[in-house]
Amino acid sequence: MSKTAERTFDLLEHVARSGAPLGLMELASETGIDKSTAARLLGFLEQRSLIAREPATKKYTIGPRLITISTLALRQLDLPRLALPVLVSLRDKTAETVNLHIRAGDEALCVSGVESKQVVRRVLPLGEHRPLSMGPSAKTILAFLPEEEAVEVIARVPAGVRRRKLLSQLQTIREQGYIAVVGDRTPGVGAISVPVFGHAGIEASITVAGPAERWTLEAMESAAPRVRAAAGRLSHALGGGA
Repeated sequence: MSKTAERTFDLLEHVARSGAPLGLMELASETGIDKSTAARLLGFLEQRSLIAREPATKKYTIGPRLITISTLALRQLDLPRLALPVLVSLRDKTAETVNLHIRAGDEALCVSGVESKQVVRRVLPLGEHRPLSMGPSAKTILAFLPEEEAVEVIARVPAGVRRRKLLSQLQTIREQGYIAVVGDRTPGVGAISVPVFGHAGIEASITVAGPAERWTLEAMESAAPRVRAAAGRLSHALGGGA
């Protein structure tokens, strides 16, 4: 690690650990970094919203971006624990692989799930990440983002058939509360995805996926009430609507 990176982290850690806002001289003294270097590095952290300065005192405290990162990290640890019993139950009821995706910036990240017990099955994509505009799990999250955030994501999708299809799918997800598709991202795989809500809005998506010859559109539509009910139970546990 470079000296600059070490000093930047030291300043960030001091601000985060402090029980009260800290001034430039306090931070420079406590970290052993000279005042001019500390001011430059603090400016870098402030520019990226990892720290913020109080208007009246000009002292430093944690910033909104650091809070967002911390919240995301905690959610990644806690949400899979809360979700696992729901995912296992849904796997047993559908006999197909079930996974849980959360939003990680402009991507959807698979953080938990359980595989089907059948010999031919959809492999659990644990740790997989993909753009929010790609695949039913990600699109389900995208469909319920605040409008200004969704617009930014959609704008990065090339104009034409692909964007029109995406907009149509997002509308369907919002209207019926889920999406059921075959081969949307992976040929030969059927998947139904439903949203999971917390008190602040969309938290995650639950997806049940399997081989298309068995997990057909008809089978998914038939299972939709059970899948939505499972997502509703998890939403309720997170303080969101069912």
